[in-house]
Amino acid sequence: MQKELKKVKRLLNSPDKTNQELGLALVEGMNLNLQRDLPKYYATYKFLEKYLNDLKVEKQLEKGLEDTVLILKELFGLTYLELYFDSTIIEEGIIDFQLPNVRRLGIGGGIFLSGIPNFTGLVSLEYLTIRSCKIEQSIPNFTSIPNLISLSLEILGLTGGIPDFSNLPNLEKLHLIANQLTGAIPNFSNLPKLERLHLGRNQLSGLIPNFRYLPKLWQLHLGENRLTNSIPNFSHLSRLTSLQLSNNQLTEIPNFSNFPALLKLHVKNNKLKGELPNFRNLRNLCDLDLSNNELGGCIPKFSNLLELWTLDLSSNKFTGNIPTFSQQNKLARLNLKDNQLTGSIPRILKDRLVVYSI
Repeated sequence: MQKELKKVKRLLNSPDKTNQELGLALVEGMNLNLQRDLPKYYATYKFLEKYLNDLKVEKQLEKGLEDTVLILKELFGLTYLELYFDSTIIEEGIIDFQLPNVRRLGIGGGIFLSGIPNFTGLVSLEYLTIRSCKIEQSIPNFTSIPNLISLSLEILGLTGGIPDFSNLPNLEKLHLIANQLTGAIPNFSNLPKLERLHLGRNQLSGLIPNFRYLPKLWQLHLGENRLTNSIPNFSHLSRLTSLQLSNNQLTEIPNFSNFPALLKLHVKNNKLKGELPNFRNLRNLCDLDLSNNELGGCIPKFSNLLELWTLDLSSNKFTGNIPTFSQQNKLARLNLKDNQLTGSIPRILKDRLVVYSI
């Protein structure tokens, strides 16, 4: 490490622009072991501070956390900081950085005794990811970082309800995956820029909002919760490309009148009843999975779904003959097993399938 640092310092001090660019490339590629090397070469790192703007700082922090963090707090040039702990206990205030230029912060693996920090010193923060930590407290409202564009809080054991995040009007990505969140899902009426909403693997209950105030939404993943009743038509979500609602307790699926961009529709392992819509307006749909429900009647021909590549309707109550799916020339994967269908798979269909189960 000492030789690398000397080489970088020499290149950055060179009057030659090519050498300077090479030095910057070496800085970006450096493997910084924060626990061991940062305290030892503190003076050199302070020299490099102004070159560390886009450096991803990423290593295990097992011992000597306080000393390392004290040094990190002086690297004011950082704009991208990632810290991954090894089940380290993070006491209140220890990572309350005053780093005004940090735009991206990632934290993983720690045990937070006092919940998620407020990050009051990260006034420029736009991207915040905290995952695989032990927190087990409610979600703060993040009033001190109103410029957030992306917020990911995953596998943390967070409890309580979901705030409406009305103080984060620039939010484009909201991932709260694999926690213990309960209660109803907000309509997020104050997040008009939201594009990706992932709330899967929680204990959320009640009805699914229509999200009419989220016109830019293109990913909506709410699987593995306790959501009930009918699926909304989502007529205001014309940009949606991926809708995943599997593993809930939903009972009715609409024909979806305004989904011209939808590519993936997964609603497996629910309680859907009645006849299956023909989804005539989902012209770009590639992947449809409605397996393990209580849908009945005849399987539609899906004559408008010309892009369909994967179709899984297994474990339902469909009756009648197996369709030929003559319009679906791209269909490669078909699963219709565990229904009450009659006849055998048509030869013309079998010849073009890659995987099938009847």
